[in-house]
Amino acid sequence: MKKLLLLFIVLYAAPVLAQQQQTLPDCQMGPAVSTATGRVMIFDNRALGCTNWTLYEFTNGVVTGLNIELDEAPDAGSTPGAWTIWPAAARGAATTTYPITNTANGQATLFTFYPWVSVNITTLTGTGGNVTYEVLGFRPRFGADASGNGVVSAGNAGALNVQSTQATTTNATQEGDAAAGLGTCFPSSSGACAPLSVQTFGIDPCNANGVAKLHAFANITTATTTALVAVSGSTAVYVCEVDFELASTTTADTVLFEQGTGAACAGTPTSLTATYTNAATAIATFSKSLGSGASTNFKVAASNGLCAVSTVGTTPTISVDVEYVQQ
Repeated sequence: MKKLLLLFIVLYAAPVLAQQQQTLPDCQMGPAVSTATGRVMIFDNRALGCTNWTLYEFTNGVVTGLNIELDEAPDAGSTPGAWTIWPAAARGAATTTYPITNTANGQATLFTFYPWVSVNITTLTGTGGNVTYEVLGFRPRFGADASGNGVVSAGNAGALNVQSTQATTTNATQEGDAAAGLGTCFPSSSGACAPLSVQTFGIDPCNANGVAKLHAFANITTATTTALVAVSGSTAVYVCEVDFELASTTTADTVLFEQGTGAACAGTPTSLTATYTNAATAIATFSKSLGSGASTNFKVAASNGLCAVSTVGTTPTISVDVEYVQQ
């Protein structure tokens, strides 16, 4: 009797359990909601190497015009190069309209490896309208993506069915193992790219595996504005940690950190921190750390640099070390 029961489990129960398995995406952006146009998400795909992507969207019903797309970019020194719309030859067979323009709901299936991937909304019209979107990506393991249909054949694990609610859209079945996305960002209220630490999806750039942290430092002895991180195209600076020390004798030093465009933050300078000072007493030294390095402490807006603004006392020394991610 026990042998018959065991045979039943092997023949009938095991396939049912296998079908109930759900494989998580290797790469993911979203879900998120946008009310304005712009490049609303950026994904660092260099370490994970996802090659099969599905972008799906739906609106709140009052959107009158929509263009939403996945773009790709080469790597340009650990930052995205020039962004380009996903090539037609690397789109799934069911993706006949691209960018997605359906103002109710829709999806696009794409394939091929690119180092950087982003969601770009070029049109979003309609009073009070918004669009919800998500991107799911998978690495190839049990099949190739060269067929152009955006489908990776299933192996031993169960497949994840990704589809829109539009009845005429072909479902895209993809397979992958569980892994977290890297280097994703999402839109702030101004439409710019902001850190992910306050969202329920994605990873803060300062806490993302595979994203290299950079280091800058300065030893300041004069009252001046010192450039710490220069402007680099349209990238933003995520400051993970700042360590600084102010030392002087009979007169106090001060320092604050600001952002601005151009050389040494000359254009539109904006303070990002309070002003810190050491006590105006003999041989006073003040040390301070902002952040722990494990998450973004503050962010420099896109197309801006990071600077330290100082005033100095007697025989001054202001030492600054910055750990950051620029993307």
